[in-house]
Amino acid sequence: MRPVRVVLAVIGAVLIVGAVFYGIESLANGAPPNPNQSSCGPASLTDSAASYVVEYGAPGSCPSPNGITVDNIGRVWFVEQNTSELAVFYPSWHNFTLYQLPVVQPITWSLTTTLDGSVWLTDANSSEIIRFDPTTLNFTQFKLSAVSFPLQIVHGPDGAVWFSELYGHRIGRIQLDNGMLNEYPTPNNDTAPSGIVFDSNGTLWVSMVSFNQSVPNTVATLDPANGTYHYFDMPAPISQPTGIAVDRSGNVWFAEHGPSLLGRFNPATGELVQIATSAKASTTTTLPYWLVEDNLGYIWFNEHEANRIARLDPSQMTLVEYDIPSRVPSYDNISNALTVTFGGGSLWFTELTTGRIGMVNGSVSSDVSLSAPSSFNISTSTILHLNLTVSGRYSGVFGLEATDSEQASGAPKNFSVSFNSPVSTLSGKPATFDVEATVIVTGSPLLGSYYFTLTAREPGVAFSKISVARVVSPP
Repeated sequence: MRPVRVVLAVIGAVLIVGAVFYGIESLANGAPPNPNQSSCGPASLTDSAASYVVEYGAPGSCPSPNGITVDNIGRVWFVEQNTSELAVFYPSWHNFTLYQLPVVQPITWSLTTTLDGSVWLTDANSSEIIRFDPTTLNFTQFKLSAVSFPLQIVHGPDGAVWFSELYGHRIGRIQLDNGMLNEYPTPNNDTAPSGIVFDSNGTLWVSMVSFNQSVPNTVATLDPANGTYHYFDMPAPISQPTGIAVDRSGNVWFAEHGPSLLGRFNPATGELVQIATSAKASTTTTLPYWLVEDNLGYIWFNEHEANRIARLDPSQMTLVEYDIPSRVPSYDNISNALTVTFGGGSLWFTELTTGRIGMVNGSVSSDVSLSAPSSFNISTSTILHLNLTVSGRYSGVFGLEATDSEQASGAPKNFSVSFNSPVSTLSGKPATFDVEATVIVTGSPLLGSYYFTLTAREPGVAFSKISVARVVSPP
């Protein structure tokens, strides 16, 4: 029997479409950030140790970039919400070109490109889908029902563009050759689509947000042939699923934008696994947001409240988290990195508050790594000592920590984990050393599997190994 995970109750749609913190809730209410208010802050407290992330200032004063994609020739497209412009960044030359949008102060959460070179974007403010032709420089607008709040848009394997309508409770499809619009309403208004993704078989997966506390959040599939949805029963509660991806083994991953948890659902077996990110000292939860799979099968996501970009290796169950250097003190030391995309071998993201876009080079390896058992058994009558191996070379403070899947915050509830490490700083020279982790059951957990995130951290980056702790009966 699986232990029940404790997760946050549904707070409502406002938290889904834009984190409720620090003025970002205005996005969900239809009001874009106001440059005359504190929604735009100076970037400060830049951490020079965070060499894994490169940032570029977007043109204009308080442009509030949001929504981002990379086309097939490596250009990075995003929307400057405050200036109502579509921006393209050329990484090779480090310069930008701006195109005035046919709408005023859009709220854009997603962009995609199609094989003909067109750029497609959502605008939740005007409830429409907008197409841009980089050759003719023409915009085409596709009007939706009022207050539909189009959220994520993707280019489907059928050649059409597909998008979710959060408040409209629909999935939409636009056919490229004739502009025909089809919409597929959800069975009821208790749940609404947020993130969407196609798997390798062409199945459309949808993360379903609950608008009714008595109705569970879940994931679903859509069959466009007959317009029917298939909702999956989760064996334990999940909270506010947003970004969604399907790995090469067919597992469905989703971000839980409320807790510090990432979910993995196996549709063949019905198994649900919830994995905690590493912790951030100044906040209760890290708020994973959007997910994207790269060409190597890694799952990338942003931790909105932790101000990090993370990369998960599903095959090895390892997690690397990169600190975003820029952060604004008046916004809890975050840059409001809200949207992500992968292209050209790198992970790209937007920073709403600092007016920047950022990039993590997918080929750069972490300066620190940790090896730990993939699983271990523990009972209430034992004190377990785990042997870990850490490798690192960066000069700076070094630390070890643990989170697990018991609570929304990721903080262990029924366990304590302590570490015995021979070093507290790294010398800058390559070093490998052994660490002992002591795990003790301090409460009364149910028998079953819990997922521990064992983390080695240095300035700028953290490396974690996900280990399964099986709580068994005492011998």
